[in-house]
Amino acid sequence: MAKTRQVEYYRLWDSGTWDTDFIDVPEGTAENELDRAVREASRKISWRAGPPVIVGCYADTAEVEEEEAGNVPCAKCGRTDLPLHINGQCAECGPGGPEWEIHAECHSDDGLRTANFNAVRWFERASDAEIKELAQEDWGEDYAADRVAMFMAEFVPT
Repeated sequence: MAKTRQVEYYRLWDSGTWDTDFIDVPEGTAENELDRAVREASRKISWRAGPPVIVGCYADTAEVEEEEAGNVPCAKCGRTDLPLHINGQCAECGPGGPEWEIHAECHSDDGLRTANFNAVRWFERASDAEIKELAQEDWGEDYAADRVAMFMAEFVPT
């Protein structure tokens, strides 16, 4: 059996509420691959009331333990009294805080062009139905994802 490690992940539910829990991801998963690993691991869970709308890495517990031990300040506000998340920011500045990010990317149909962007603006204005439609498309490669990219094109410099 492959070695795993636990990370804390967030779950956004149909009701609009969110919470966190712990999930096992493959040991050695790179920091920039944790969201993907969490999504893959969560697909293997049998959800009693249906799966969450969105899941993602909230905190790499191994890094949090290291950072708490050294009392490392938040990269954004400098506080040392809150645990740090993957991006080196505290719970108020990092994921789930007032300025959190949803990393996204889109590709041209021919695969020659790629754009990376923060999709928070789309999620802030999206209806529950739009988010569910995007989730049902596995977050990409269909019309709902195209609409996200077209909306975000207004905010991404060319």
